[in-house]
Amino acid sequence: MSMIDQPKSKKNFDWINLNLANTKHYRSGFNALMKNKLSNFIRQGLNVVVYPVECRREMQLIRDLSVLILLGLMVLKPEYVQCQYNLPGDSNKSSQEESPEWKVIARGVSVLKMPIFRPALIAPELTFVKVDLDHITIRAVKSAQIGKKRAFVNEIGEFMKAKVAINANFFDEDGAPLGLVISRGIQVNSMHRGGGTLTGIFALGKEQALISHRDSFSADNVFDAVQAGPRLIVHGKATKLTDSDLMSQRSGACLTTAGELVFFCSSSWPMGISFAQLQQMLLSNRIGCYEAINFDGGGSAQMYLSDGTYLKGTDPVPVALVGIEKVKQ
Repeated sequence: MSMIDQPKSKKNFDWINLNLANTKHYRSGFNALMKNKLSNFIRQGLNVVVYPVECRREMQLIRDLSVLILLGLMVLKPEYVQCQYNLPGDSNKSSQEESPEWKVIARGVSVLKMPIFRPALIAPELTFVKVDLDHITIRAVKSAQIGKKRAFVNEIGEFMKAKVAINANFFDEDGAPLGLVISRGIQVNSMHRGGGTLTGIFALGKEQALISHRDSFSADNVFDAVQAGPRLIVHGKATKLTDSDLMSQRSGACLTTAGELVFFCSSSWPMGISFAQLQQMLLSNRIGCYEAINFDGGGSAQMYLSDGTYLKGTDPVPVALVGIEKVKQ
């Protein structure tokens, strides 16, 4: 791989010419035609991609875009794909200066949007919502409470007059939630004990949240809880997951080292984000997760905010977590 001239207008990026002859830097999914296309782009001086070795996970995005390129529906320009930024321990001054800030949208609710790739073709983002449990009550709500077997989270959120709503449990082919659901202290769905995915429990006590393994979970003093998985961060460290480079839409919750509750959801179908990328962003200095759990992803991943933001999913869901403003005393 060889360095090329860095455009002055892109001073915050490392521009690296992809060495197509060195097969260890890309996946077998790159067919010969794709490599020829990229070679032509490079010869034309388009400064094509962009990948130091440490960004090899982002090669998945190139594979996602390859069909469009081969069909002639788009030209791969350098700004379309970049390594994600704000990785753990990132101290680059220029990156810090341009980092987005938390925005208060309601009493006890703040939002931060971070690009997954900077910049990107469809500008995929990860939206984080910080919830202050002194002002917001989190409840597990089944779609049945609004008269539906499954519903979109904006429907549930609007019905509950929530400040934030996010999908939670996985569900079976009949649309029934998989795993534990506790709502207002009443267990309405039983624990799922099998398999290696639904290993996590997200629960709310009186004024605190917890994320634990299903085997160590106790329902004592728990008002609301949902079961999902896998757990992404345990005691401040990323868990080892299979298919960690697989791209999909993601949603979930984390508890930070400062004891804050943060929900997250990705945007911009169809690219999504891999577990590996997600774990890096959750562990970044901006978020600082100590515990994190993955909720149902793909078409189920969706989030509603009272400011009008709606990260839309393609599938209605049986259970959502909603954040409702507490009545002022």
